[in-house]
Amino acid sequence: MKFSFEEQVDMILIYEEIRQNSIRAQALYAERYPHHTHSSHRPFQRLCKKLKETGNLGTRETSRRKRASDERNEVGVLAIVAHNPQISPRQIERESGIGRRSVLRILARHIFYPYHISVHQNLHGTDFMNRVLFCQWALHKIQMDETFFSSILFTDEARFTNHGNLNLHNMHYWSTDNSHWLQVENQRQWSVNVWCGIVGDQIIGPHFIDGNLTGEGYEHFIRSTLGILLENVPLNVRQMMWLQQDGCPAHYAWRVTDALNELYPNRWIACAKISAETTRHARDAAIRRLQLCIDAKNGHHIEHLL
Repeated sequence: MKFSFEEQVDMILIYEEIRQNSIRAQALYAERYPHHTHSSHRPFQRLCKKLKETGNLGTRETSRRKRASDERNEVGVLAIVAHNPQISPRQIERESGIGRRSVLRILARHIFYPYHISVHQNLHGTDFMNRVLFCQWALHKIQMDETFFSSILFTDEARFTNHGNLNLHNMHYWSTDNSHWLQVENQRQWSVNVWCGIVGDQIIGPHFIDGNLTGEGYEHFIRSTLGILLENVPLNVRQMMWLQQDGCPAHYAWRVTDALNELYPNRWIACAKISAETTRHARDAAIRRLQLCIDAKNGHHIEHLL
């Protein structure tokens, strides 16, 4: 049975993707390419063996015959990427002897895109089920009152320092003479925590907290500072407002929970100018994520699916 050049390339890519299991590769190939030529699972093994032994799969079925050397380059690059999807173009250049620009052209011709890694917070134990329970509770609240999310004060903190990690490999100073380029690092290090919140269409803050965020400092913020920051929020909103915060250890100190229970009984959940429209988008996006989190394998990560 004859396969076109493109079909052979797709078969090799799927064979490598499925960890060289020809039976599973055949099933996935039939599902992904229902209009391609199909056969048993044996051609998958034969094609890869032929590529390893000869570096060639045959010529393209086009009006203009493509040089075998160009074809070998193309198949070689695709095979390397299929075997190691995280490889860099420069590493492909070193392993195959094909220029980096040619490597990028081959990948672009086959619609490969360099997707970036998505970093997530670590989840373990009961975190997954807790996420699902919260989403179900929040959706129920919204069904009872569609404006519920407008009455939640969503909060978060970010920590800023005057030091950071330096990647010297990516820093160059091109010159004919050594300029003895240097960077002075701070021996006296400092950090500042920035608190900010959103309620309805309003930005609350930012508020700067010097040094580390402790339970004592956060309690003082809740009791003495937060009320001042909320002065421009309508009274009727403040009276029914919920407070949302993340899992920062300072948020769960006993003195903090006592303050929250006193000020928000049964109503708390464990810069450039920002427009009201932006805050509405953020609130609406949070609502959409509730159902997505429930559907995504019982509370597992969803951020990479957005």
